[in-house]
Amino acid sequence: MSNENNLHSPIEVIIQLNVKQQKLIYILYIDKILLQISDLVKNITAKLWLNRTGSDKNLSENQRQERLCEWEKAPGARYCHPREEHLLPLHVCYGAAGRGCDEVYNIEVLNQKCSMYLWR
Repeated sequence: MSNENNLHSPIEVIIQLNVKQQKLIYILYIDKILLQISDLVKNITAKLWLNRTGSDKNLSENQRQERLCEWEKAPGARYCHPREEHLLPLHVCYGAAGRGCDEVYNIEVLNQKCSMYLWR
Protein backbone atom coordinates (compact mmCIF):
# COMPACT_ATOMS: atom_id res chain seq x y z
CA MET A 1 0.00 0.00 0.00
CA SER A 2 1.47 3.35 -1.00
CA ASN A 3 1.25 6.59 0.90
CA GLU A 4 -1.21 9.15 -0.33
CA ASN A 5 0.37 11.80 -2.61
CA ASN A 6 3.62 9.78 -2.66
CA LEU A 7 4.50 10.86 0.87
CA HIS A 8 7.52 9.11 2.34
CA SER A 9 7.76 7.66 5.79
CA PRO A 10 9.91 9.59 8.27
CA ILE A 11 12.58 6.89 8.01
CA GLU A 12 12.68 7.17 4.20
CA VAL A 13 13.03 10.96 4.43
CA ILE A 14 15.89 10.67 6.93
CA ILE A 15 17.67 8.12 4.71
CA GLN A 16 17.24 10.32 1.63
CA LEU A 17 18.48 13.42 3.45
CA ASN A 18 21.46 11.51 4.80
CA VAL A 19 22.39 10.25 1.32
CA LYS A 20 22.07 13.76 -0.13
CA GLN A 21 24.07 15.22 2.73
CA GLN A 22 26.83 12.62 2.30
CA LYS A 23 26.97 13.39 -1.42
CA LEU A 24 27.20 17.10 -0.68
CA ILE A 25 29.95 16.54 1.89
CA TYR A 26 31.79 14.36 -0.62
CA ILE A 27 31.49 17.00 -3.35
CA LEU A 28 32.67 19.75 -0.99
CA TYR A 29 35.58 17.57 0.09
CA ILE A 30 36.61 16.86 -3.53
CA ASP A 31 36.28 20.56 -4.41
CA LYS A 32 38.48 21.47 -1.44
CA ILE A 33 41.12 18.93 -2.48
CA LEU A 34 41.05 20.19 -6.08
CA LEU A 35 41.36 23.78 -4.84
CA GLN A 36 44.30 22.80 -2.64
CA ILE A 37 45.96 21.01 -5.56
CA SER A 38 45.37 24.04 -7.78
CA ASP A 39 46.91 26.34 -5.15
CA LEU A 40 49.88 24.01 -4.75
CA VAL A 41 50.47 23.93 -8.52
CA LYS A 42 50.37 27.75 -8.67
CA ASN A 43 52.75 27.97 -5.73
CA ILE A 44 55.26 25.48 -7.11
CA THR A 45 55.23 26.78 -10.69
CA ALA A 46 55.71 30.36 -9.49
CA LYS A 47 58.62 29.33 -7.29
CA LEU A 48 60.26 27.31 -10.07
CA TRP A 49 59.95 30.27 -12.43
CA LEU A 50 61.35 32.66 -9.84
CA ASN A 51 64.19 30.33 -8.89
CA ARG A 52 65.17 29.97 -12.54
CA THR A 53 64.95 33.71 -13.07
CA GLY A 54 67.11 34.44 -10.05
CA SER A 55 69.75 31.77 -10.42
CA ASP A 56 69.91 30.15 -13.86
CA LYS A 57 73.43 30.71 -15.21
CA ASN A 58 72.16 30.04 -18.75
CA LEU A 59 70.05 33.20 -18.72
CA SER A 60 71.72 36.35 -19.97
CA GLU A 61 71.40 39.37 -17.70
CA ASN A 62 69.14 40.97 -20.32
CA GLN A 63 66.84 37.93 -20.18
CA ARG A 64 66.91 37.96 -16.38
CA GLN A 65 66.08 41.68 -16.28
CA GLU A 66 63.24 41.20 -18.75
CA ARG A 67 61.79 38.34 -16.71
CA LEU A 68 62.01 40.33 -13.47
CA CYS A 69 60.40 43.38 -15.09
CA GLU A 70 57.56 41.22 -16.41
CA TRP A 71 57.19 39.09 -13.28
CA GLU A 72 53.39 39.38 -13.39
CA LYS A 73 53.40 37.14 -16.47
CA ALA A 74 54.94 34.28 -14.50
CA PRO A 75 52.64 31.35 -13.73
CA GLY A 76 50.98 31.89 -10.36
CA ALA A 77 52.67 35.28 -9.92
CA ARG A 78 49.74 37.11 -8.33
CA TYR A 79 48.81 34.06 -6.28
CA CYS A 80 52.22 34.02 -4.59
CA HIS A 81 52.79 37.78 -4.64
CA PRO A 82 49.39 39.48 -4.48
CA ARG A 83 51.05 42.88 -4.12
CA GLU A 84 54.33 44.08 -5.57
CA GLU A 85 56.05 44.81 -2.26
CA HIS A 86 56.20 41.10 -1.53
CA LEU A 87 58.62 40.69 -4.42
CA LEU A 88 60.44 44.04 -4.45
CA PRO A 89 63.27 42.92 -2.11
CA LEU A 90 64.36 40.46 -4.80
CA HIS A 91 64.40 43.24 -7.40
CA VAL A 92 66.41 45.51 -5.08
CA CYS A 93 68.99 42.81 -4.34
CA TYR A 94 69.28 41.89 -8.00
CA GLY A 95 69.68 45.54 -8.94
CA ALA A 96 72.40 46.04 -6.34
CA ALA A 97 74.30 42.91 -7.42
CA GLY A 98 73.69 43.33 -11.15
CA ARG A 99 73.68 39.56 -11.66
CA GLY A 100 71.86 36.40 -10.71
CA CYS A 101 72.12 35.07 -7.18
CA ASP A 102 74.72 32.57 -6.02
CA GLU A 103 72.44 30.31 -3.99
CA VAL A 104 68.74 29.54 -3.64
CA TYR A 105 67.27 28.21 -0.40
CA ASN A 106 63.89 26.54 -0.70
CA ILE A 107 61.82 26.56 2.47
CA GLU A 108 58.21 26.10 3.50
CA VAL A 109 56.26 28.73 5.44
CA LEU A 110 52.64 28.11 6.46
CA ASN A 111 52.45 25.19 4.00
CA GLN A 112 53.60 27.38 1.11
CA LYS A 113 56.79 26.92 -0.89
CA CYS A 114 59.10 29.89 -0.46
CA SER A 115 62.59 30.75 -1.60
CA MET A 116 65.43 32.85 -0.31
CA TYR A 117 68.24 34.11 -2.52
CA LEU A 118 71.84 34.77 -1.54
CA TRP A 119 74.38 36.94 -3.32
CA ARG A 120 78.01 36.81 -2.20
